Amino acid sequence: MTVTILVHESWERVAKFDTTRTGSGSVTLDLNSPSPDWKLIWGDPRLRPGVTYYVEAYPDSGKDAIVGQLRFTLNDAATLRPGEVYVGDKDDTYTWNEFLESASQMCG
Repeated sequence: MTVTILVHESWERVAKFDTTRTGSGSVTLDLNSPSPDWKLIWGDPRLRPGVTYYVEAYPDSGKDAIVGQLRFTLNDAATLRPGEVYVGDKDDTYTWNEFLESASQMCG
């Protein structure tokens, strides 16, 4: 799984992470404290206030599919309550269980 973070609209590269861990259908990346199985490929993952970010997640090189994409700011993320996630756009908020159920249905 690879995660790429870009500045939305300018597409300036921010950071890229890679992991071989796939878990039970979901993988979590904590930018403040990535687990040892995540490797920073390039960039600086420290996000700045007032910037809109675009994040993509994809298997392997990403040539075959993007499995997740999200646009958000740090202010948007601060409004999430524990157990909530954004899906696709900041207007689509799911509980963690709803997200897992939706991802399971989409990914078969």
